[in-house]
Amino acid sequence: MKGIVTVSILGVLMAGYLVLPGCLLPGVAVDMSIAEYYKAAESVQLGDSKEKVLAAFEKAQNTLPAEVRRSPEKYTEGGVSVEIYYFRSSRTPDYVSTDDEYTPYIFNDDRLVAIGWATLGGPKTRARPAERVKVDADIHHY
Repeated sequence: MKGIVTVSILGVLMAGYLVLPGCLLPGVAVDMSIAEYYKAAESVQLGDSKEKVLAAFEKAQNTLPAEVRRSPEKYTEGGVSVEIYYFRSSRTPDYVSTDDEYTPYIFNDDRLVAIGWATLGGPKTRARPAERVKVDADIHHY
């Protein structure tokens, strides 16, 4: 009986670890954030205000672990305030966060003017999935 109680308590603790916000395994949290990103992306259109876009993606960003979030870039060009926000939109299980796993949203004077890498000249880094190793073995039965 004691063994069953110990296993049940351990099971509840493990389930809680996978479910509680902030306690998710990193890959699970990123996948949940990506799913939320795609739900929110349907409501975003060019010309939207920065405030509306950031609010749409708030849930997706809140489930994303801090270590895989990207900070926005901000600068002024020709008197126009340019801001680029990056939202996680894919994941390659290689333990490296690369440009192609994010979708940039570009704002000029707080209005969304572009979505995606084409405006920025493409991603500078790309994910490289782990290669599968083929094992060739001779098996001898005696």
